[in-house]
Formats: sequence, C-alpha cells, structure tokens
Amino acid sequence: MSSDGSKIVRIVSASEMRGDQWMVITDADVYSGYPHVRHSRRTPRFYAKQHHQILMKQGYRQVPPQW
Repeated sequence: MSSDGSKIVRIVSASEMRGDQWMVITDADVYSGYPHVRHSRRTPRFYAKQHHQILMKQGYRQVPPQW
C-alpha cells in the first residue's frame, strides 16, 4: 500500500493491435499525488477483465484511461 493509501488501476484497449482483442492493464500506487506504475501488461481482453476485477476486489480504485 502506498504512503497516501491509494492504489489505482487503469484498463484501456490496445488499439494498435488488430481487432481490439488486446487490452493494457496498469496498476499503480500513488505517492505524493503522482502515480508510480507497479505493473503494465498487454493481455487478451478476457484475461484483462478478470485481472481488473481481482484488483478492484483488492481495494484498487478505477481511474480514467487518460491519467
């Protein structure tokens, strides 16, 4: 957990991939108001949505794709 107590997650379509079958999921801690990325991975849409749900259950907060 970060010193600010914030954990955030972002999920976006990897539009450069053909067919939009891929997503990029990024999780980060917030320190002093700035996100510090812990993991960023490109994964098939099905697995990205599962991973996103797990992170949300662990207390992560959803942020908009443009952060």
